Amino acid sequence: MSKEEKAIIHIDGDSFFVACEMLSRPDLKGKAVVTGQERGIASAMNTEAKKVGITRGMPVFKIRKEFPQVIILPSHYGLYEQYNQKMLAVAREFSSVVEDYSIDECFLDITNQGKTWEDKVAIAKRLKHTLQIKLGLTFSLGLAQTKVLAKVASKNNKPNGFTAMKYGESEKFLATLDVEDIWGIGRRMAPKLRSAGVRTALDFVGKDALWIEHHLATPYQTLWHELRGTSLLEVGNHHEDLKSLQSTRTFPKASSDKEYIFSHLSRNIEIACERLRNNKLYTKHVSFFLKDHKTHKRSWIEQELKENTNLAHEIVSAAREPFDQLFKKGIVYRATGITCHALVRKENIPQSLFPLSSEKDSLYEAMDHITEKFGDYSIVLASSMNAVKSFQGDTSRIVTRQKLFAIPFLGEVY
Repeated sequence: MSKEEKAIIHIDGDSFFVACEMLSRPDLKGKAVVTGQERGIASAMNTEAKKVGITRGMPVFKIRKEFPQVIILPSHYGLYEQYNQKMLAVAREFSSVVEDYSIDECFLDITNQGKTWEDKVAIAKRLKHTLQIKLGLTFSLGLAQTKVLAKVASKNNKPNGFTAMKYGESEKFLATLDVEDIWGIGRRMAPKLRSAGVRTALDFVGKDALWIEHHLATPYQTLWHELRGTSLLEVGNHHEDLKSLQSTRTFPKASSDKEYIFSHLSRNIEIACERLRNNKLYTKHVSFFLKDHKTHKRSWIEQELKENTNLAHEIVSAAREPFDQLFKKGIVYRATGITCHALVRKENIPQSLFPLSSEKDSLYEAMDHITEKFGDYSIVLASSMNAVKSFQGDTSRIVTRQKLFAIPFLGEVY
């Protein structure tokens, strides 16, 4: 194997959201399960739900009417974020070059590990086994010489699959891949390609370079090269370069109640701050928004904080005045959210007369530990309680959930 030949692994969580939920619900094993109750649409589903005909975005009322056997659960994004961090921690045990692509996906570059292709296959298999042992979830992995081919490989044998796409052996995989399913093509570009006789990924790579350059923009040219085995997309440690971070969720029910809406903003601030702490990041510049239910328009306002922080109560306190300016009486709103800008690491924060409080950091470290152990809503700010109630119903079910079982590698699971 030459030095120029890359070796990229793509990790893809199997029905990730539902799988995280089912860790504490062994009674749901083998049943069709979807998440998204709080949004009114199916946001994720397991294999059993897909088999009966559930699709992403299907209205919950339709599922209840036509598929009464399907279990519908609310989403716990804080929980999924925690398992994302666990996934990344395991990935970094195997490579120093890891790209956090999405909450249930990441890439690893293992080009410089192992002398042969067989060595790299063995590394990928050990990674897959370690993920399952440490997280209690299944993952599908793809190993190939480019990021795009690695993503094709990971989709080849889901769920709980592993595909090693050896150098020069991609044609049999591309021949069965619809052009619309190529990572980065999508539904808008697919019709244009089909009109040119491109129906599969193999048809796509079969086009000559002049045609590709004449008819397609640069991003699609990059995909063409990647599918042909030329690595142009580097695996990047994007978590280190994160410049902004957002948290927003649609309300279970649109509302014009001021305190109800502020409570949802408070909860989004908590979620954003938890993600900041997970990535060891701080922010001093934030913006808040409200989304009109009727027009779907968002109204924004920016706010500069006194100090860099990743502590929710400080941002919630700073949010009250701008929120009062945004909120208009009589308007029905459907969502709110926060974006944290200009993210920095602690060591890059300019020295201040008012240093960051280690006591408050310790308090939130303890809170994060409680959340990780007991669940997404086990401890929240009082200002977020109305939001918690709206998503979960009776809050007593959230805070004092019945212990179901213990998993050795995760400790107690509730």
